[in-house]
Amino acid sequence: MLVFIRQTITVCVMSTTLKILEENPRKLVYFGSSDVDGERELRPILNAADECSISSFSSLKMIQSVDLPTFCHAVILDMRVSGEDAAEIIQWVGELQCPVALICLCEDYGQLQPYEGMLHLINDMVIADSLKEGELTLRITRALGSRRADLQRRQDQELLSGLLDNLPDSIYFKDRDSRFIRVNSAKANKHKKSPEAMVGKSDFDFFTQERARPAYEEEQKIMRTGEPVLGEVQKLTFDDGSVAWVNTSKLPLTDKFDRVIGTMGVSRDITAQKEGEKDQELLNELLDNIPDAIYFKDKASRFIRVNKAMVSNYGKEAKDLVGKTDFDLFAEEHAKQSFKDEREIMSTGKPVIGKIEKETLEDGSVGWVNTTKVPLHDTSGRIVGTMGISRNVTEQVNNEQKLEEVQRKLDEVN
Repeated sequence: MLVFIRQTITVCVMSTTLKILEENPRKLVYFGSSDVDGERELRPILNAADECSISSFSSLKMIQSVDLPTFCHAVILDMRVSGEDAAEIIQWVGELQCPVALICLCEDYGQLQPYEGMLHLINDMVIADSLKEGELTLRITRALGSRRADLQRRQDQELLSGLLDNLPDSIYFKDRDSRFIRVNSAKANKHKKSPEAMVGKSDFDFFTQERARPAYEEEQKIMRTGEPVLGEVQKLTFDDGSVAWVNTSKLPLTDKFDRVIGTMGVSRDITAQKEGEKDQELLNELLDNIPDAIYFKDKASRFIRVNKAMVSNYGKEAKDLVGKTDFDLFAEEHAKQSFKDEREIMSTGKPVIGKIEKETLEDGSVGWVNTTKVPLHDTSGRIVGTMGISRNVTEQVNNEQKLEEVQRKLDEVN
């Protein structure tokens, strides 16, 4: 993120520099040998109405001693007399992140041949003897416009790179054949590749046909119709068999003439969320189909969730049970014991396993359950309540009590 902030500051500095320059008359720096006067060399080929000031420099040290962005609009490098300093001046001025233009005055274009690898840093190259009066003024104006446009493009590119490389979502741009022309670091990291290694590849190089073919057809449709795909949940199947889920948006990629030249997209990984949803579905399936009563309680022993069997057993709606306690369902004798057990479970972390409990409901009816209760933990391992499962064993207990009564009577007879 610091990269992006630094690049943003660079843009602000450039804007301030442009304002300073625009508020002053045009200023030129002539760079040549110490025995050549820049004023005498340049004034005849400038527009007579051009009131610009001209400063002469003859060494790299001199030009490095000034704040060039606020000192001048353009540097005129006289290749005819600049000597060994020419390469350093081209590099120094050309690589500055500022709108100062660099113009080379030459005897002929052959003078620039030794600097072939640096020509991209020069904004204009002029054959000195061919210039007519006033022509240099026009060439300077054009070079300034070119320099500022190049600088703006470069800074836009740096801002885009800073943004792309600091976002955690996968961002990608594709041509009309759905081949990657640029991806950000997050996208490349997903495929264990460098961003450069993905250029020219397509989804067919990274995903199974099951994923790559629909993605290709979707992108072709986007380019035909101009209609984007927004917030679509998609399943990714990789060549190694792994699976991921993403929330994807794709839009047409257009040039400056609004011609569709490809697609661009952003995908956010929601695999963890989808897995959580799957776990939730499995839990719901279990809770809704198991015949035993299952319940979850908070630290105050209030129900926070119950299953269908629990609802059915007590003739209540789930929403009516949430927030309630055993004191709202059972006689005080059972509710007190249940509350005591749950306090003990939460304080010690020890479960209650297979306890036979007598449940006396508010209407006086009596039932028996085999209950297991354990601590309920949050994701950090802290105990935040209890959860339990109770199996109705009323018939079993009643039968056992009947057998005990029969046995007692038989013992009395004997």
